[in-house]
Amino acid sequence: MPQSAPRPKVGLSRRIAWIFVGPTGLRLGWSVLLFLLMAGVVQIGLAIGLSAAGVSSAVMGRDPDSALGTIRVVSLMLVSVVVATAGMALVERRSPAQYGLAPRPLLPRLAQGTAIGLAMMAALAGILVALDALRLDPPALDGAQALRQGLLWLVACLMIGLYEELVLRGYLLARLARSLGYRWAIILTSLLFAAGHLSNAGEGWIGLVSVVLIGLVFGYSVWKTGSLWWAIGYHAAWNWAQSFLFGVGNSGHDSTGSLMSGHPLGAAWLSGGPTGPEGSLLNLVVIAATAALLRWGVRGAPVERA
Repeated sequence: MPQSAPRPKVGLSRRIAWIFVGPTGLRLGWSVLLFLLMAGVVQIGLAIGLSAAGVSSAVMGRDPDSALGTIRVVSLMLVSVVVATAGMALVERRSPAQYGLAPRPLLPRLAQGTAIGLAMMAALAGILVALDALRLDPPALDGAQALRQGLLWLVACLMIGLYEELVLRGYLLARLARSLGYRWAIILTSLLFAAGHLSNAGEGWIGLVSVVLIGLVFGYSVWKTGSLWWAIGYHAAWNWAQSFLFGVGNSGHDSTGSLMSGHPLGAAWLSGGPTGPEGSLLNLVVIAATAALLRWGVRGAPVERA
C-alpha cells in the first residue's frame, strides 16, 4: 500500500502564536485582558501623577455623595477607559465607531435617550407618589443654588453614563459580539452590569433584576441604533433625575445637593426602600415600557460591526 505523505511539522513559534492569535486577530480572552490592562495602567499612572502634583487620593475621594465628589472619582476611571478603547482601536486597526462611538448622529441620539430616560424616571416617581409609596419634600435650593447643583449633577451623571456604557457596551460588547454573537454579548455584559452593583450597600434583589433588564435594553439600543449615545443619554438622565431632581436613592446610593428630597414609604417591594425607585417592582413595568418605546418608537440604524 502506498504510504501517506508525512504531515508538515508545526514550528514552536507558530504554536505559541496560535495561543494568542486566531483567524480574526487577537483571541477573545487576550483582547479583553489587554483592554483591562490598558485601563488599569492608565488609571494607576494618573493616580501617581496626581500624587506627584500634590493631589492625594483622600482629596480625590472627598465627598463622594456630592456632584463634585462624583466628578472627581469618575474622571480617572473615564479617562482610563477612553484611552483603553482608543488603544484597542489602534491594536485591532478598527474605527472607534465600531465600539459604539459613531460621530453621527451623536446629538439626536443623545437627546432622544435623555428625553425618554427623564420621562420614565419622572413617571415612576409620580406613580410612587400617587400610591403613597414615596414622599417628596419641597425644593430646598434657591434659584442660583439649584442651577449650580443641577449643572454639576448633569456633568457628573453624563460622566457616569459615558463611563459605564463605554466600559461595558463599548469595546467589551463589540468584542464579545465578534466572537459569540450579539445576543450572548448583550446577556453577558448585562450580567456584568449587575455584578458591578452587588457591592452597593442599599441594593436589593429587585434592583439587581432591574439592572440586568435595563442592561439588556441598553445593549439592544447599541445594536439597533449603531452607537452608545441613546443609552448614554437615557442612563445620564435617569441618574440625574434620581440624584438631583427628586433626591431619591440611586442603586442604594444617597446624594447631597439635591433639589428635592425623596423618602420611601411602606413596603420596600413597592417603594424601592433604600435602593430607591429602581428597587420598586413597578420599575420592571417602566423598563418594559422603555423596551417597547425603543423597539417601535426609535428608528434603527445599521450597526458598524467590530
